[in-house]
Amino acid sequence: MSNTCPDCGVSVGELHKDYCDVERCPRCGDQYYSCDCTIEQLTNLKRIPWSGEWPGKAECREYGFYSKKASGKGWIPCGKEEDGATEDLNRLEIECIWNIELQRWVMPNAKEQS
Repeated sequence: MSNTCPDCGVSVGELHKDYCDVERCPRCGDQYYSCDCTIEQLTNLKRIPWSGEWPGKAECREYGFYSKKASGKGWIPCGKEEDGATEDLNRLEIECIWNIELQRWVMPNAKEQS
């Protein structure tokens, strides 16, 4: 965990500065400054403040999504106990669904359990 956002430098609990690479869109979960959501779609949704860790890492740990770099193979799935293991954010976005109400990635079968 980090007390400040690695891109825009805000403290935990503060809203990210404009064009921060780390801030997530509250509607779709993608990068806030570059997603395709419209102003109308974002009406009544609160921006997500810096939590102290990269968005999605907590969900990766919860769901057991880890990968490591393998020579000549790129990134491969692995267990969290393996050397070089890191949270697999790519798998998270492929296999999970953004839940607007919870402001987090959820497993597809958990979508209705908000």
